[in-house]
Amino acid sequence: MIYDYVVIGSGFGGSVAGLRLVVAAGALGTLELLLKQKYRYNTLSSLSDKLGFELRTNAETLCAVSGGFEKLNNGLAITSVFSPDPHTHVEIVKYPDKSNIMKWFFGLSVGGADTSLKRTWKLFVKTITHPLLFLKTVFNFSWSTKTVIFLVMQSADNAMKMIWKKNLFGGKMKIDNSGHKKVPAFIPVGQEVMERYARKVSGIPQNILLEVFFNRPTTAHILGGCPMSETIETGVVDKNLKVHGYTNFYITDGSVIQGNIGVNPSLTITAMAEYCLNNIPAKEGADVKEISKQLILLEDEWKKKRSV
Repeated sequence: MIYDYVVIGSGFGGSVAGLRLVVAAGALGTLELLLKQKYRYNTLSSLSDKLGFELRTNAETLCAVSGGFEKLNNGLAITSVFSPDPHTHVEIVKYPDKSNIMKWFFGLSVGGADTSLKRTWKLFVKTITHPLLFLKTVFNFSWSTKTVIFLVMQSADNAMKMIWKKNLFGGKMKIDNSGHKKVPAFIPVGQEVMERYARKVSGIPQNILLEVFFNRPTTAHILGGCPMSETIETGVVDKNLKVHGYTNFYITDGSVIQGNIGVNPSLTITAMAEYCLNNIPAKEGADVKEISKQLILLEDEWKKKRSV
């Protein structure tokens, strides 16, 4: 059955219905909204059962080098990207002076392990055998000034699943990171980049504690959860980002990204949103100006001013 209207439950006994809907709440916001409507309020029960599948982290991990011999956070927050191998991009991230809250998320660096328990044991051993390094990280009150964060991103094909777990309070989202496409919490090439840089600046290599203690990957770019497909049995949206089972229901955010792109996804999300909206017929008589064409005109105008 194809529905010509969309109903969104409010959670307080009411609902809102509309003939057209575009959802762009970010990957997590969109998934929470749609999973609630499908499984808690039953207002969008016709959404595909594949909702929440193929949740991506952009195959990322975060690691840091702190306590360098000189100031390392010069310039803009993100200034450069390099590729240590064909499938990996590393973004250099810096924080302003006195922005030290992130240091409590990091511990000393440790190699990978089969289980989180083994990797936690490695961290415990390294901490007690290198107490001076540990104390330097704890009592470093200018942590951000002499720290560089490495945001490691890969185009590897791994994914998780976001599910709706019912409870006494209605339910909540929960991540299922299992199966043959399990997302790793340790990327060897990223670890090597961090350790080599640490040696160059006489710094201390550090890993995110959540990755060590719980084997849970950390990401700045959560993506996916609304797979693209030709049928409702295999995905949530079609090639035009229209939701299967509904006439005028579209999703235009990171949840429709179909893989780990291995770089910052902002422009990809923007391009897909513009592509989607350009495929929606304009109202008769409406003066519609495409964003990309407007940007080209602005660029041409800027170049003319520069040449004067």
